[in-house]
Amino acid sequence: CRTAVRLPGVESVSVIALEDWAEMPADDAEIEDAVDEGVHFLPRKGTRRIVGSSSVEGIEVVGVKSVFDDQGRFSPVYNEEDLIVVPVDSVVLAIGQSIDTAFISGEHDSIIGRNGVIRANMSDMSTGIPGVFAAGDVVTGPRIFIEAIAAGQSAAASVHRYLSQKETPKTIFGVSTAIEHRGAPTPVWPVDCNVDGYYTIPRQNPQLLKPEFRRTNFELAELSFTEEEARSQASRCLTCHVNPIFVGDKCIMCGGCVDVCPEFALKMIPLSEVDLDIPKSADVLSGFIGVEKARLGETEVLQELGRSTAMIWDGARCIRCGLCAKRCPTGAITMEYLEIKQEVTHT
Repeated sequence: CRTAVRLPGVESVSVIALEDWAEMPADDAEIEDAVDEGVHFLPRKGTRRIVGSSSVEGIEVVGVKSVFDDQGRFSPVYNEEDLIVVPVDSVVLAIGQSIDTAFISGEHDSIIGRNGVIRANMSDMSTGIPGVFAAGDVVTGPRIFIEAIAAGQSAAASVHRYLSQKETPKTIFGVSTAIEHRGAPTPVWPVDCNVDGYYTIPRQNPQLLKPEFRRTNFELAELSFTEEEARSQASRCLTCHVNPIFVGDKCIMCGGCVDVCPEFALKMIPLSEVDLDIPKSADVLSGFIGVEKARLGETEVLQELGRSTAMIWDGARCIRCGLCAKRCPTGAITMEYLEIKQEVTHT
């Protein structure tokens, strides 16, 4: 639509979309820029027929009640009482692309999910069909290139394990205890991974040419950052490759790290509130309270575990500011560059 509005002689452009504003499979910025350039949107409308005798005079459109069914599959439901004719003199068919799932039929229809994507286990990319793995946009819908590459690598590894009849990698506690330090093994001081005013530096998008100028030509509409703007935006990096490392033996349970965390990413809770799988976590728990693994099922040992405290860190909320490490009086928390790997077990 943004191309059509730039063509010589075009007075107006309208987009007829089945989806509502929030459902449109387009980037928000693209929609906003199109509106700024004068494109008119008709959301929740479906094309019924082209109207005209010797040439195009209009398009009859019908209202759309819903686009997807209860299972999230593409199945538009129309409101036949909501019919209008939109006057036009040209029609551009822009139906986009869809996933070809013709190879899946009959009993395997259940693996087709929302928007026609294939349901897959994101940990190993396996589907509900034995020996069939799926990855990339066919599973997630449109995403960035690197996500498809990562999913493809995961799927390839799973295919290899499947053909080799090897066990699927298992992860303890939902994360692995295998930590490999990359680069310098020394801790990264909080000052090295913190930016003063990190919470006050907003995201700034590149400026655009004015809409009235953009719609008259095909020149680059997005301007580049100045050096000062580029440096300011680069300083917003939250250094996600740097993570807080906790050493339980040094912790005195003062709670200082919890108090200073600006994003509430740290919590101290009774171990009894943690859903523990004792057989799988025996090595960790026996070292935690200093008893043999064989005694973990005893009543008094379980009571001791219940009186213990666990530190919970939410990596998704953490902004790597380093305040917890700076606040810790015993050095139990450090900020380090590390890589977490899965623990693979074979039987």
